[in-house]
This record gives sequence, structure tokens and C-alpha cells, in this order.
Amino acid sequence: MMMKKDMCRSVVFAGVLLVLAAVFSGCGGDSSSAESPVTTATFWAADFTTYTLYKVTGVKVGEGVHCQIYVEQGRTVDGSIITSIINEFDTKIYPKNTTTFGNEPNPGIDNDAKVYILLLDIKDGYDPVGSPSYVGGYFDPGNEYPLSVNAYSNQKEMFYMDINPATPGSIRFFSTLAHEFQHMIHWQQEEVYKNHANDEVWLNEAMSEVAPVYCGYGPSYNRVQLFEYYPNDSLTDWGGSVIDYGVAYMWGQYFKDHFGSYNIFRAMLQNSNTGIDSVNSALAEISALDTDPTFTSTFHDWAIAVYSGNTRTWPDHPEWSYITIDTWPGTYNGYTLPGLLPNPAPTNLPLLDRSSLAFYSYTPVMDPIGTINWSGGTGAVKAALADKAPSLFSDLVSGQNYTFLTTGYLILSNSSDSATAGAGDVTNTSLFQNITSDALSSVQTERPAMSPRAMLDRANSDPVLRRRVAETGEPEALCIHSFIKEKEKPLREKARKLRGRHND
Repeated sequence: MMMKKDMCRSVVFAGVLLVLAAVFSGCGGDSSSAESPVTTATFWAADFTTYTLYKVTGVKVGEGVHCQIYVEQGRTVDGSIITSIINEFDTKIYPKNTTTFGNEPNPGIDNDAKVYILLLDIKDGYDPVGSPSYVGGYFDPGNEYPLSVNAYSNQKEMFYMDINPATPGSIRFFSTLAHEFQHMIHWQQEEVYKNHANDEVWLNEAMSEVAPVYCGYGPSYNRVQLFEYYPNDSLTDWGGSVIDYGVAYMWGQYFKDHFGSYNIFRAMLQNSNTGIDSVNSALAEISALDTDPTFTSTFHDWAIAVYSGNTRTWPDHPEWSYITIDTWPGTYNGYTLPGLLPNPAPTNLPLLDRSSLAFYSYTPVMDPIGTINWSGGTGAVKAALADKAPSLFSDLVSGQNYTFLTTGYLILSNSSDSATAGAGDVTNTSLFQNITSDALSSVQTERPAMSPRAMLDRANSDPVLRRRVAETGEPEALCIHSFIKEKEKPLREKARKLRGRHND
């Protein structure tokens, strides 16, 4: 174990900088000089092109109230940027995340209350032309175990943060750091409140997606845009693709908008349940609400809010709109949204996946009034109809006619985890068109975790993501936490057995 030295918060002395410059240039430091000695440490890190572990030497370049910053030896990061990272973590990311989600392991496995942040060029095969996706940063819970459980543990609370092509000190960099800090906190809450159980990936990622917003780095219109390109993606069926982060953000932002003042995410983490059950437990704790919301009851409200954004508001139903984000076509924070309903509904509705939404538009043959009759599927599938007036009918009754003005927007939601429910039939009497949906697609409850290489390859080949990179000039940052959590499972089992032996 390396010796830890106290340093002034967010200050890098000129003498240290001189020594660091010598180290970064490959010249090394002179231990006999009057300057302060350089502090280095060796860390295990991951090569995500092959998922092999290797050792990297880090040079300590700064320390704050809650963090210690190391830079990969041979790399440089400007001292002013190091100071900004310390200040952002200490004054925004740390207090906001711990208030919203709970505490990280503290003082943790190394008995040090400060979190290590290692700035390095993460090995992810990034190439601006052929492979424009990269790993922006990650938290590896394997470092939370002693060497008796994990021989490759750094035995520290730490983050790995990319500096190529990521830009240290940028909003995207800080958003990634906030995102990964939630993963660290989530791990700790699982240990304390969920009997060492792994929470469901979709819920863990939804919290990490909204963490940057709490820290002041949102709203995340890059995620809204991603969702609108893939609006039917299942919330709970996590495939490991970057597109899953669009729907996760949309759900997390909705819960922040409407239940954030009740510490809803902290309540989800600090009960013994996981996944949807933990959401229901947290909602049940909100005694101040007039209704008794559940995951199911809020799911269709969320579907309508996705349609409404914050452009359309419903005085008697604030739950049918977002407070902070728009979803209608336009450009927001530099991202152009296509909108959810650019085309009329197809002749045959596609499959409605579990825990997913669908949006269709209808135009009457003779303006301005049209009629829709929805023959509903199972009780888990709900429908609403809005028009340009604007007016809205929620929870459509099967077999009843509903009129709309100019354009009718059909909003479907399926909160079920079933693979047999149907979305029902739709008759648009103005179009004399009978539209029938098939049954839900058969989906595995839990898919095998996609490897980082597969995640990167899929993102690099996705035409939507490649177009986003071309339009914004920014490479696509990926989170590979679902894979890392999968790799942690045998460590948890080994630790559980060791705890059992010690308790005997």
C-alpha cells in the first residue's frame, strides 16, 4: 500500500508542477532536490478491446475535501483543469449525489474518506473514423473487495475517467463523473439495504442518467434525441446497447420532475427490494400524495408526459407533462429532436414490447374531425388519444368512439412484464382503416451482459449514432457498467461464502 500525504485542497504547488513536468517528459524526478517528492501509485485498469487487466502508474496531481486526483504517467492535464475537477466534485457532484442517492462506501475498504479519480486514456479502441464510440469512464466494484476475494482489486473507492477523446473539465466529462458516482453509491446501498443483492440494471442506469441533472449538467437533450429515434425501446429489458440509455433517462427525468422533492431515488435504494418492487416501496412512502401511485399507474402517465413534454400542459393533470424537458420537434441545447410522431400510423401496428411505449398519428380523410375506436388488449396495455386542439382522453375504453381534431395522436403503454399481452385493434373511421397489432414479442427476463467490445461495435455501426457524431462533432461516450456488474457476480458470491464462514 502506498503512503498517503495531506495536501492543500485544490492547490498544486509550482514545485510539484516542475517535478511532474519532468516525470511526464520521461525524465523522472530528482529526489535530492528541494521540491516536494512526486507521489505515484500503481493501479489495475481494464483494456476493453480484449477485457484484460493491466497495470498503470498514476501520478498524484491534486487533492480536495472528497477526492484525490491521479493522472496516468506520461499524460498531461493542465493544472487549472485539475483544480476545476476538484472543485466540481467537492462542491457539486459529491454533495448532490450523496443527498439524492445516499452515501458511497465511506471510509471504505482503504479506510480513506476520499475517492480516487484516475485520469487516463482508457483502452477502448477509439478511432475518430472507424470507431467513434468510446468508454467515457467507469466505476469497477471489484476494487471494493479485499485481495482474498479479488486478486486484482485496487482496494480503493475509485473512478477511471477517460482523457482521450474525452475532454477533462468539460460538461460531458463532469456528467460522466456524476453518472459513475451514482453507480458507486448504488453499490454501497445494495450492500447495506438490499442484502448484497444486485439491483436491476435498468433502474441503476436510470438513476445514473438523471444524476448529472441533479448536479446541474442537464437536461440531457442528447438522451431525449436518442429516445425519439428509438421510442419503442423497453425500459426494463436491458440489452446493453447505448439506445437503452435514452428510455432510461426519460423515465428517470420524469420521476425527478414529479417525485424528486420526496427523495424518491434515495427511497428506492434504501429498502430491501430491487427493480420495480423497490419503486413501488418508495412510492408507497410518499404519504403527502393524494393518490397511491405505483410503477404501473405512473407508467401510462409517463407515456402521456413523453408525448406532451413541457410544451403541452394539462391544468388538472400535471402528471401528464414534464416540467423540465420538451419532446416536440425543435433544437434544444444543440440537439435537434425529430419528434415522436413524424409519420402516420402504419397499416399494421408493430409489436409492443414489455415495459414500453408506442406513439401513432392519424389524419382524417375529410378535415377537420376524425374518429378512433380502440379495441383494447389486456389490462396492462393502456391507451390515450390527444389532438391538436389540444385535448386528451386518457385510459380509452375498449370499443368506444373518440373524436379528434385535425390530427389524432394515439399513445400506448404496456407496463406489464408479460410476453403475451396484446396492444389491441384500432379502427380509424375517417380512414376506414382497421389496424391490428400482434401479441407482445417474447423477451427474456434478463439478457446476457453484452461485452464492452460488442457494445462499442454496435454503437459504431448504428446509423443514428454515426449521424449524431457527424452532426455534433463529438464522439459517442458509452457506459459499460452492466458488463462490469456481471463480472462482479462471482466476487459477490465468493465474499458471501467468506462471510458465512466467519459467522459460523
